[in-house]
Amino acid sequence: MKKTLYLLCQPVDRIDPSLFLPLDSQGDVVLLDHDIKTPFSYKGGMVFFLQNKDGQEGLSYDDLVEKIFQNDSTIVI
Repeated sequence: MKKTLYLLCQPVDRIDPSLFLPLDSQGDVVLLDHDIKTPFSYKGGMVFFLQNKDGQEGLSYDDLVEKIFQNDSTIVI
């Protein structure tokens, strides 16, 4: 099975939840918006956040680049 990385640039509440139906989407998700107010649940893989300017835990940009190259495809939404 191909691994897909989803990079979400838009606020989570503006993304159609049907995009992430468990049968259709498998792979990790990286939330690029630092001000997440709506919880995002996803069962097709792991959900990551980018590390913010205040040093909040999350993926560093180096980790993000590594994740992009580890996956078969990357989708930016």
